[in-house]
Amino acid sequence: MSPLAETLGRFAGLLREGGALCFNIPSLYLQEADAPGGGDDPHLLALPARVFNRPAGGAKSAYEPLTAWLVEDALRAAGLRATAWSHRIRLTQEAYAAWLKIPVLTEHCWSGLSPQERARRIDGALGTVDRASWRWETWKGWTAWKRG
Repeated sequence: MSPLAETLGRFAGLLREGGALCFNIPSLYLQEADAPGGGDDPHLLALPARVFNRPAGGAKSAYEPLTAWLVEDALRAAGLRATAWSHRIRLTQEAYAAWLKIPVLTEHCWSGLSPQERARRIDGALGTVDRASWRWETWKGWTAWKRG
């Protein structure tokens, strides 16, 4: 969604008056940490570290830090009236591995590999982590209406 203001402005331009834009973002992407879960890896750091062969904790993002306030400011600037909401899930290792198999999420690391080969590597890494581990994951969302 980067640059955020431009993206939300473009989406707002596609809405009819009274139309709504709905989206959510993991709270961790908004600089809002979740409480740890359970198992030997209560933050689920081992799987991506093994998948991408990087130390647990990972690399820093190339994007500007995002916060809920920045999202809400950009929605207002786009002429949208927004209501924020959130939900929390218990994310398991298997669910995390399935999420990592979405091609757009791994193409920046494995651009030369087919989705099938990426999935095979993710499954291989999943076999080496504590599958009983899980973590909390909160998602912040917005429903934003175009003023009519």
